[in-house]
Amino acid sequence: MISWFLYINNNKEAIELKTDELIEIKETDRLFFVVKIKRNILDEVGYPILLLGDIPVVFDDEDYIDNDAIFKSQKSEDINQLRYFYNFFGESEAKLSFQKDDEKSIKLKFNILARKENAILAKQMLDYLTDRIDDAIFICFSRSSIHGTSSDRENFNFNKFNLIEKVVDFLRENICLFVRENKHTWQTDIILSKVGQPTGADSVYWVLSNLDKITLNNGDNVNVFYNNRGYSLSLIPKEIIKKQTDTYENRVIKSFLYHAEDFLNKLKNNILILIVVF
Repeated sequence: MISWFLYINNNKEAIELKTDELIEIKETDRLFFVVKIKRNILDEVGYPILLLGDIPVVFDDEDYIDNDAIFKSQKSEDINQLRYFYNFFGESEAKLSFQKDDEKSIKLKFNILARKENAILAKQMLDYLTDRIDDAIFICFSRSSIHGTSSDRENFNFNKFNLIEKVVDFLRENICLFVRENKHTWQTDIILSKVGQPTGADSVYWVLSNLDKITLNNGDNVNVFYNNRGYSLSLIPKEIIKKQTDTYENRVIKSFLYHAEDFLNKLKNNILILIVVF
């Protein structure tokens, strides 16, 4: 025998969950699940697996009372982790399945009641979709790159998507060329090192600008000479030549990729809104 129970918030009265039921809860409710399985049945079906929509619920290790194996969902001091349907409204499926026997799974639905704020948000989403119903029709049904209206004069944003896809494919196929023969210039720079001499104009200027770091020294630690007198620096400026890739050509490529990413993120968010509603 397999039994599945739900505790809502701090209510000590359990609700037994059965196949094809519709359980009404609030999106802010804290949910706690308990599964009881007879020991002999546990050997046949294996451990329980619980999914709330696409959210897995983790069970603690089983306890045994008499002839029952008891699995309890994990508790948390953070109450928000137990609000599995927070910021969600409408119907969502819950499925209790088992490692060895999926045929004995139990499915039911939760009807999640939205807060006032989310009810307002839902209305805004529906208004948004109503204003863009042509785009919604395209995303759901069209294989072309134009709106799902009687007019074919205006190209849809997926024309831009197709262009980005081609450019990214080209970059991926030629990535070795970009790595090996990237556009760059050479420029001098200063690093601080324990070896070397400040002989270049930039490194000499650095020393003159940091006289507070110089100490007079006549011993073995002398590493700077000026007017036949010895001085020491803990770190000596040293000029190097390094590759500079901040060029016009690279800026153009980076700017394109940045705006392409921004466009794709906005397109993805619009599609997700359509999927949630439809």
